[in-house]
Amino acid sequence: MSRHKNHGGCRRQSSRRGGRGRCQRKCLAEMGGRECGTIEEIDEEIREQVVSMGVRPGKRLVIQSKQPLNGPIVVSVGQNMTSLSRSHARQIEVAVDVE
Repeated sequence: MSRHKNHGGCRRQSSRRGGRGRCQRKCLAEMGGRECGTIEEIDEEIREQVVSMGVRPGKRLVIQSKQPLNGPIVVSVGQNMTSLSRSHARQIEVAVDVE
């Protein structure tokens, strides 16, 4: 991700083939309920804060719930569960598993 402020959400989606089959790269905020994937990049601006919550590149995550009215997104990362604000979620890119 860019080191510059992210003004309109994350980068556009792209598809690729990887070791786990077909993946689609998108920001965490764009993922749907129960979608899972691997964290690819975290914007430098929030990296230290979210790494302390267990959210780090290379880790698998699953969306548990997306709260209404622009509320937080609850994710499980390994054995841990945490919630992230929508603004933080827009700064995290994930390679989402595509079936």
